[in-house]
Amino acid sequence: MRKIFWFISIVSLLAAAASVFAQSVLQGGGTVFTVSGNVSADGLGVSNATVVLLINSGVVESTTTDSSGNYVMNAIGGNSYIATAYKEGYNFDPAYQGVGTIKSNQIINFQNGIRLCEPAPIGQTGANFCTNASQT
Repeated sequence: MRKIFWFISIVSLLAAAASVFAQSVLQGGGTVFTVSGNVSADGLGVSNATVVLLINSGVVESTTTDSSGNYVMNAIGGNSYIATAYKEGYNFDPAYQGVGTIKSNQIINFQNGIRLCEPAPIGQTGANFCTNASQT
């Protein structure tokens, strides 16, 4: 029984490694680099913002910012990417940033955000608490 368990474990591990290798080759096969940065609005880090790397109009990698607005994700070298940041109630300008062909670790900051909405008061849902920043 133990031999069967180990055999299945090894086969699963080899299959996973082959999948990762195939994905790497299909996407330009290269070194994995990090893409990191900060997302901020009105001078403050934006927590729980989604940062996405796109290639050929498809999502390749996405992550969420920490409590200070920082993020880190991986990207396979040799590919050109577009990065975008999103959080409901915020507007980031520019909305998209071209990363170019990745040949090293990259830092991409989204620091021109504007908070457009106030969060709903605790316990209240279904109401629209958005306020245009130009009206405040």
